[in-house]
Amino acid sequence: MGNSLGGYPLCRAHARPGADPGASEIHGDTNDPGRRDDWNAKAFAHVLHNISSVLNQTVSIQIAPEPKVLTLTDGELASYPFLFMAGHFGAVLSDSEVIRLREHLTKGGFLLATACCGNPSFTRRFEREMKRVLPEAKLEPLPPEHLVYRALYAIESVTCLSGADLSHQRRERAPLQGIAINGRLAVVFSPKALTCGWTESGTCISSCERIAPEDARKIAANIVVFALTH
Repeated sequence: MGNSLGGYPLCRAHARPGADPGASEIHGDTNDPGRRDDWNAKAFAHVLHNISSVLNQTVSIQIAPEPKVLTLTDGELASYPFLFMAGHFGAVLSDSEVIRLREHLTKGGFLLATACCGNPSFTRRFEREMKRVLPEAKLEPLPPEHLVYRALYAIESVTCLSGADLSHQRRERAPLQGIAINGRLAVVFSPKALTCGWTESGTCISSCERIAPEDARKIAANIVVFALTH
């Protein structure tokens, strides 16, 4: 396995035969594997499978749920225009990784990232590393009229969950942020967890701040469809 994100691997879900390679995911993770051993995207295969099911049921996009390792410096990176990154503690990119990710995004690539459990450490590090990758761009909230909220489902607001169970719910505007390159949305980031909402139960740890399962899956489907059509 090649290393990335400060020495921790990124992982790729290969598209099945006949599937659109642009719908493949990349999954990166933690800068502290001793605290949370979730750098390997195989641990997230079940939640990626849930998103695959949503897309298979609604549009003709197939996504393989079984991931493989891929680094930002891998020669195959350009074959996978849709990248997915998630983690609890964030990443520190090497200079070469910063350059490769910048090239990938400026040449038409797309990155979806989310802070697992809504961990603010990931958000801080993601913001910092994206300033290195795209110093002239800015990570900003996506306005409610943005087309990403209409790409497949009409999303006006989402149910957000706090805590381990489903008892603390509230409706909020979707908290997505984005970076545009020459007018094209190239990065979407959710500081509230999408991955936790992609589980079947929707439950998590007591400190978790996440988007509820139904809305989290709709957001993911919208983002994939938007990225493949814009």
